[in-house]
Order: sequence, then structure tokens, then C-alpha cells
Amino acid sequence: MSSPFAGERLRTAREIFGVTQEDLHIRAGVSQSLLSQVERGQKPASPELISAVVQSLGLPRAFFDVV
Repeated sequence: MSSPFAGERLRTAREIFGVTQEDLHIRAGVSQSLLSQVERGQKPASPELISAVVQSLGLPRAFFDVV
């Protein structure tokens, strides 16, 4: 089982790669509102969202684990 997804790590990854929420929502095929809510810890990330984000940003799943 995977560790919990850290939304703040999503924001960090986007900023490192210079990707906006708008860019990522298009790349990942998820709503911009959902990305924002996950980044702020207001909603948990579904397995589908996690998979889409990992593939879109090209980072290992472990990067987003809560530490």
C-alpha cells in the first residue's frame, strides 16, 4: 500500500518544473479546482489523480509521499 499523498509536494513539484495548475490540469486530465483543493489539503488525492500527476510530471510516486 502506498503512503498518503502530500498535496504540498504537488505544489512544490509544479513550481520546480514551472508548471501552473492550469497546465497540469490539462496534462493530467483533471479539474484545476481539484488540483488546488488537493494542494491545500482540502481533498484527498484519488489513486487516479495520483497516477495522472505522476505520469504528467515524470516524477516517482515516492516524491509525493507524506514524510
